[in-house]
Amino acid sequence: MADNESNVKSSLGAVLTWAAGIAGSVIAAVLIWHFTQTPKPVVYPQFGLTGLVTDSVSRQPIANAIVTADFENNIKSYTTDGSGAYAFTMDGAKDGPDVVTVDVVADGYNFFRASDLSVDPGDNYAGFPLTSNAPVAAAAPTGAPAATGGTAVVPPAAAGTTGSLGAAMHPPIVVRVMPLNFVRPGVSTYIGSKKP
Repeated sequence: MADNESNVKSSLGAVLTWAAGIAGSVIAAVLIWHFTQTPKPVVYPQFGLTGLVTDSVSRQPIANAIVTADFENNIKSYTTDGSGAYAFTMDGAKDGPDVVTVDVVADGYNFFRASDLSVDPGDNYAGFPLTSNAPVAAAAPTGAPAATGGTAVVPPAAAGTTGSLGAAMHPPIVVRVMPLNFVRPGVSTYIGSKKP
């Protein structure tokens, strides 16, 4: 009887040792798998910025203007197409709204900078009206000629038309309402989110 009891205890001990070994192996395998997995990437939204570059007076599109966006120290440039349109897709580094600085350069126009332009995840529209840097022709003097003792009067130039000086006096205006007939160049929509 004592022999039988000893065999049962021995068998029970062997089963428990076997079960503990299996459990330990499973736990070790799970821990190894967990610690050797690459971390899941954080997904951030993308920001789309599209718009038109136009002449501030005639409202005509300006082709071949260079639009440069500085978004979280990631700089991208785009040359406007024949309709004056540009488009960017920028990867975000956080959720929610952000800001971008946009510079626009075009032959015959003053340099345009929009600092801290707010953008939301998804598509954003920003139109940039540029002012001409062509010199304004002075108007003919009015009044009696100076040789006859009269006073010559020269009309002042219109505000904002004195080349780069006029542009410096007036802050740039960014148009945030998309025209009804606007067609975004290139990619038709932004990507909702992208893995870094």
